[in-house]
Amino acid sequence: MWELLGNTQHLNRTISLPAFNYEVPKVNASDFYRNTSAKYFGITLRWKEYPFDWVINRKYSVRRVFEKGPLIQISGGIKLWPSSAGTRVRVFAEIIPRQPWSIFRPLISLVGRKNVNDVLNFCKNYETLLQSKDTDPLPRRPPSGVYYSVLQRAVSKLLMDSPAAPVIVSSLQQLMKEGTDDEVLRMRPYRLADKWGFDRDETLRTFLYATIGGLLELDWELMCPNCRVPKAEYRSFSDLASR
Repeated sequence: MWELLGNTQHLNRTISLPAFNYEVPKVNASDFYRNTSAKYFGITLRWKEYPFDWVINRKYSVRRVFEKGPLIQISGGIKLWPSSAGTRVRVFAEIIPRQPWSIFRPLISLVGRKNVNDVLNFCKNYETLLQSKDTDPLPRRPPSGVYYSVLQRAVSKLLMDSPAAPVIVSSLQQLMKEGTDDEVLRMRPYRLADKWGFDRDETLRTFLYATIGGLLELDWELMCPNCRVPKAEYRSFSDLASR
């Protein structure tokens, strides 16, 4: 359950949360946050997002303090407990509305409950897929349009022009056909090797051949130690910033 819910980027996309726009972190002697914005129902909201409180396999939560608009603050996250039946999941959101906007209190409460229920339904969908013996029970939204003929030609060329392992290429092709945008846009060879049950070095080698053949592109990304998603991207490792 931690692996499922700890991937906040995939979770947010699957339950249709809007995209967040993050600015450079603000650091001073008494504060540390990032100015963030997103559009909800056509309205742009802006807030200070503080670092996640993140304890692996147990919980995570985040606090968002709003500049103006209908909300003062939102605190939300998950907690996990082992139980005799598996894992007990608690999803919570604590919302403080701004007083002049109290007329919207029922709507704010409704949206908060919907987001919590969407996360719980995400877990239920996972359980359903798991019980159906699905080989990859991760809940997904349908992927964007895939040009299957272009993909097939690129895969055939890769197998013809390189010693890439066919069984790994087959798994890669399946992921590119059925994976969601966030899964396909940021593929991590070692993580996929562990998931597919293949040798890590052989999987990485196959990905590098696919890069040479034009099927993939290689990027270097810096992972945020709190929310576990990329926050900076470089085309070359030599371009990595010093800080």
